[in-house]
Amino acid sequence: MKNLLPILAATALLASCKSEPADNPAESNAYPDTTLNQVTATAQTESVSANPNADAAADPAIWFNESDPANSLILGSDKTLGFDVFNLDGTRITTDSVGRINNVDVRNNYSFNGVDIALAGGSNRDNVGMDFWRIHPDSLSLEYLTPGSIASDLPDVYGFCLYKSPADNSVYAFVNSKTGKVEQWLLGSEGDSLTATKVRALQLPGQVEGMVTDDHPGNLFVGVENEGIYHFGAEPNDPIQGSYPELSGEDNSAIQYDVEGLTIYYLNDSKGYLIASSQGNNTYAVFERSGNFNYLGSFEVVDGAIDGTQETDGIDVSSQALGDLYPKGVFVVQAGENRENGSVQAQNFKMIRWDHIAQSFEPALKVK
Repeated sequence: MKNLLPILAATALLASCKSEPADNPAESNAYPDTTLNQVTATAQTESVSANPNADAAADPAIWFNESDPANSLILGSDKTLGFDVFNLDGTRITTDSVGRINNVDVRNNYSFNGVDIALAGGSNRDNVGMDFWRIHPDSLSLEYLTPGSIASDLPDVYGFCLYKSPADNSVYAFVNSKTGKVEQWLLGSEGDSLTATKVRALQLPGQVEGMVTDDHPGNLFVGVENEGIYHFGAEPNDPIQGSYPELSGEDNSAIQYDVEGLTIYYLNDSKGYLIASSQGNNTYAVFERSGNFNYLGSFEVVDGAIDGTQETDGIDVSSQALGDLYPKGVFVVQAGENRENGSVQAQNFKMIRWDHIAQSFEPALKVK
């Protein structure tokens, strides 16, 4: 890895198509996979907007229903309207029209007034702040906790993610601006209201996009449009200087401007995968979750029974078994284009089985 300095051009890995995934790929350490692996979507959500020409869908988050995994939820932001909630089959449950929600995230077991709740949050571009909801598992309904939003000190808000500290289970919200500024806020409560206190500010070298945290080792990853991914410690007292994992930007020919969404697939230990949306070539880059975050290869979602994906913004992945549809987890992506029988539809989110993605690599990626 290298420090937060201008990225030097480097010779990177060439990509070529592989039409069929390996049936039983052997375990080995022969990474990276230099082919462009291909998968198809298993399902898709209803459109997030009635206008087929609207740039509406932005970022998904997967809520794991601990008591009934098959009834987990896909949360999605609508940049024109608010906050959507879908079943795993893609059926919309509800829309909360609170404003232009851009990026979203969720955490289980957030202690709110002494009660553990499922907490969802997002950046609200209309109010230049953050919104939060409580998910009620029994009814699969939302309770809006922050009418009017919690104001940010940024000139605008864009990316957003949550972080639960392994040190004391405190939960923080990260929110960023297109100026490259990132704020970290400690969440709390006052009576029945959710509160937030700013504890740290970061400055990135360019326009920032998606963010994700890895709760267990305490890592924050931030996508910078014209550079790549930057890594920081996620604790409020961690250094404000970041580092750049090699081959996470345009020093890798498999990644093209710009890096957008980020997410993490968790295995049973410190292993797993950091995944990034490479919007410029409609692919998804996979890195090791720990160590030097080595680049492992890339994949794309191509046309099948459901159309493929292009110009993806936000992504999310879960390694949990989510019923028969997704026994080894699911990867959810925003679709910049959505077509049905060749006809342009309003944007939506596509769902892909993780085991299908894993098997498309040679050797196969691991599943939980």
